[in-house]
Order: sequence, then structure tokens, then C-alpha cells
Amino acid sequence: MKPDSLLQLIIAAGVMTLMAFCLVAVVFVAIPKEQLNLFTALASGVIGGAFGIVVGFLFGAALGSHGKDAVPASAAQP
Repeated sequence: MKPDSLLQLIIAAGVMTLMAFCLVAVVFVAIPKEQLNLFTALASGVIGGAFGIVVGFLFGAALGSHGKDAVPASAAQP
């Protein structure tokens, strides 16, 4: 497994763990009514932020630069 693939797997597993933790908290933990809005906002921020980071890493600027990295490496070969 390449390091990029391993990193992608670790990040994806972390995001899934965060989503599972929030789902378990919503289903099995009694959240007081006065703190429900706070929990919802925090959980949405954590999940949305983590999802945005994963999508940005997999499909953002890092993906576009992979093609550029191959050209200098092949040009450096004698």
C-alpha cells in the first residue's frame, strides 16, 4: 500500500469514527434539552469539517499536483 493510500485510509477511518461517535451519542445518550442545540451545532461542525478536509485532500489541489510531480521525476532520469 502506498503512503498516500494509507493516509487516505486513516483519514477516512477517522471520519467514519467521528460520525459513528456522534450517531451513538444521539441514539444512546440522553442529551438535556437545553444543550441539544449546542450538541447539534458541535456535531455538525465536527462532521462537516472532517468531511470537507477529506474531500479537499482527495479531490482538491493535491490531486491536481500529482500529474505535475510525475513530469520532473521522469525528466530527472538519465
